[in-house]
Amino acid sequence: MFVDTGHPHAVVAAGLLQQGVRIARVFAPYDTWVRITLGTPAENRRAQQALRSVLAQLGKAQGGAAA
Repeated sequence: MFVDTGHPHAVVAAGLLQQGVRIARVFAPYDTWVRITLGTPAENRRAQQALRSVLAQLGKAQGGAAA
């Protein structure tokens, strides 16, 4: 899955890693996109939950709406 988060890859990747989700490297010039390899249904739910959490925190940090 390749998703434009609207936030720097490094920031999103660090937030996901804190939640135990490791993502692929940045694919220049798509520095706000993240690539997540799909896994089992349980792994996919975990990755989706972590991504939502990170994006919500980044939205709050910027004073914007949460994802």
